[in-house]
Amino acid sequence: MRDTAKAIAWRAAGVELAMAEINHATALETAMRDVEGAFVMIPPNFAPAEGYPETRAIVAALRKAISAARPPKEVYLSSVGAHR
Repeated sequence: MRDTAKAIAWRAAGVELAMAEINHATALETAMRDVEGAFVMIPPNFAPAEGYPETRAIVAALRKAISAARPPKEVYLSSVGAHR
């Protein structure tokens, strides 16, 4: 989570929340260790720089973290339209 206040319903349902910046591989790895599963949603970027360097950095951090932490289940969702 970037903001646990936005996840009150998840916590109420029994989900354990972890704070980590989406581009910080070490923090993501720590958050994903010894879990039943990980839910990942990349924040939207409606004005990306040429070549998508921001998204590429996020994906690289996630790949590094997931490869190291090896959560047994992973779910990914696009943040664009996720509220639907």
